[in-house]
Amino acid sequence: MLVEARSKKIAAIVILILIAFVALWLLVPSGIVSDSARFSPDVLAAIPATYRPEKVSFVVRVKGLSIPYRVFGVFVMPGETVSLEAVFDSDGRAARAQVVAGRLEETGEGRWTWTAPRVTGWYPITITDQLTGEIIRLNVFVMEPYDPSSESVGTFHIGRYPARARRNNPVFARPKGFVQVTEYNEDVLVSPHFTLGQFVSKQSAQYPTYLLLQEKLLLKLEAILEKLNERGIHANTLHIMSGYRTPHVDALVGTVETEDSPHFYGAAADVFVDMDEDGYMDDLDGDGEITSADARVLADLVESLREDTLYSTLTGGLGIYGPVPHRGPFIHIDVRGQVVRW
Repeated sequence: MLVEARSKKIAAIVILILIAFVALWLLVPSGIVSDSARFSPDVLAAIPATYRPEKVSFVVRVKGLSIPYRVFGVFVMPGETVSLEAVFDSDGRAARAQVVAGRLEETGEGRWTWTAPRVTGWYPITITDQLTGEIIRLNVFVMEPYDPSSESVGTFHIGRYPARARRNNPVFARPKGFVQVTEYNEDVLVSPHFTLGQFVSKQSAQYPTYLLLQEKLLLKLEAILEKLNERGIHANTLHIMSGYRTPHVDALVGTVETEDSPHFYGAAADVFVDMDEDGYMDDLDGDGEITSADARVLADLVESLREDTLYSTLTGGLGIYGPVPHRGPFIHIDVRGQVVRW
């Protein structure tokens, strides 16, 4: 009898373990990922102290963009399916894709679809060139859905967005969701020289906070930074004075912008070069003073990018701002899709 009772107990334990295993297996595609997989050192690699372009010898196409960088941010909604393609400049090369969560399906040579988990979070995808071993890591952020009737995500007040995009410009479409930023993911790279936290709204110092960030803006910032270094201005990042801003904050302070302000949509950044980290624009023209002329140097460099055909998809606004008592000069850039200057 004792042996029989013990056998039943062991059988019950085995059944419970199997049930737990099956439950875990079902949860993993929905976003339950171990910390060791998500926060490994190579995923959390920091911005290099010395600038390098950080490009690889192939590109990954995702969301209509060609990504040549070793690391890049992508933003999707829960359960959204995106297409991935590894593109090489020569035949005979192949790639493999690896994910930590979600559903990955191979659809052809170097092509996949990935269906995002339904849980908000950060889910890296790696695409590896099997010949060279080079890797492009997509730091994919599954966004928190946004209910426009509440004008908030959690306790973070967003404000009101118009139901229809002005002039049917998709850049200004009402957001479906927002990227959750926490103390654990704020330092995650969204491109080789920029982190998620650099774009956070100054609205709240508490976690979690939320933002919008468009992939095209990251491509534009990297292009500007590369051109700066080619011109001999050595910078490993740009200071983001203002990235995402909520309609709520602009309404509170009484400086309401037009309803299609690109800052509201994660499509704009106010930036300057600040390698000495004193909070002000560096002396870019070498005259020993910090003036509007230094912002003009940066703006002229942005204008020169228009000569590059690859830059045509990153068209947008450019504004020059001179110094005032409480801040130094800076420029505004955006990817609204139309040439606007001020």
